[in-house]
Amino acid sequence: DDEPATPGSTATATAGQTETPTVRPTQTPQDEVLVAVAVFFARDEHIATGGRMVMAPAVARGAIEALLAGPNTLERDLGMGSEVPAGTRLLDIDIANGLATVDLSREFESGGGSLSMTTRVAQVVYTLTQYDSVDRVTIRLDGKEVEAIGGEGVPAKNLTRDDFRDNTPLSLVESPAPGAEVHSPLEVLGTSNTF
Repeated sequence: DDEPATPGSTATATAGQTETPTVRPTQTPQDEVLVAVAVFFARDEHIATGGRMVMAPAVARGAIEALLAGPNTLERDLGMGSEVPAGTRLLDIDIANGLATVDLSREFESGGGSLSMTTRVAQVVYTLTQYDSVDRVTIRLDGKEVEAIGGEGVPAKNLTRDDFRDNTPLSLVESPAPGAEVHSPLEVLGTSNTF
């Protein structure tokens, strides 16, 4: 019996017989795997879901970098913006024991009033807590622990989604994100802050 060649191998057929396949494994480094993530922007004074593809395994880092880059054209056309100030940079991120500690540049707390400040913090918290490994978020600025963000005193430590329920619309669809390719049956995931 002829054995089929395995994926990533080659075989040469000669007079109806197959030579032993020469296996050339296709190396696909783990960091080249794209993963769909949610990124939370602002729309109508609430947070709204955007979507991105980021490289694994550093999906939390990729999601925050996508958040800092702001909404794409489709999201802007849907009325999304970001309360995160332009120029804010991700300096570091660490996830341990359910806590994501994200270190952002000082620009993160510049400008805006209390709604802007609360919404930008909610954007970070919702983006990071989409992962099962993250229950809480602490924000640092320029490598230093802070008790609060901006003059409005928005808390910066051990934050959960429950701290920002007032920053969500009545129904927040988290999946699928706008522009995502969907198939039947369609599953819609999200939360509601009302009955």
